[in-house]
Amino acid sequence: MKRIGLLLLLGVAVTVISAQVNFLQNSDFTAGKSSWSKPAYYNGTFEIVSGADGSFARLKASGKGKQAYGRFFQRLPLRLIPERLLTFRANVRGTGELRLGFLEYSRKGNEKITPAFRYSPANTALSDQWQPVSFTFPLPDVNTFQIAPFLEVQGENAVAEIRDTVLEPAKITGSLELRPAHGVLSGKAPLTELVAEYRSADNKPEPGREILWSGSN
Repeated sequence: MKRIGLLLLLGVAVTVISAQVNFLQNSDFTAGKSSWSKPAYYNGTFEIVSGADGSFARLKASGKGKQAYGRFFQRLPLRLIPERLLTFRANVRGTGELRLGFLEYSRKGNEKITPAFRYSPANTALSDQWQPVSFTFPLPDVNTFQIAPFLEVQGENAVAEIRDTVLEPAKITGSLELRPAHGVLSGKAPLTELVAEYRSADNKPEPGREILWSGSN
């Protein structure tokens, strides 16, 4: 059974307190493209720009229509990440839209390893001003051995500039209640959807901070 499913069955409310940590390597791009990847089979181009205010990544989309995107990522083995609830964030500017996400690499027996895409709930419209973006997500699958946080720019001729990337344990004020959406836990059925609701110290739900997880079987 998936670990978060076990928490749900036990009815546990989780309070998360973590020290400052960043699991990403070369998170400020001062070492160029080191630790970051953009495979040739992905659309778009990826370069590092150094300026007076530091280094940043420039990600340009290519393609037409719904296939107009650019994406790059960093692979991380989960043996280096003990936490099960993470926040991926960055500062961004540009044109088009940007979406955060991660690739989930799972191994089940002798099955072929095929990474699954996990996306943030919504895109962020880019502008010429730096703005923060973030995505908080659980890692519910016990078979997952590696993740690859990615940034994806979308839109024809869209360009995203990215700096200050961070992958860290989720920082939550108050508690986090995890519960199955639509009663998906039954018998030995796998957890395929998850709702996480933040609650403040006075036990009130915080608006706009609900996560809908749609995981794989």
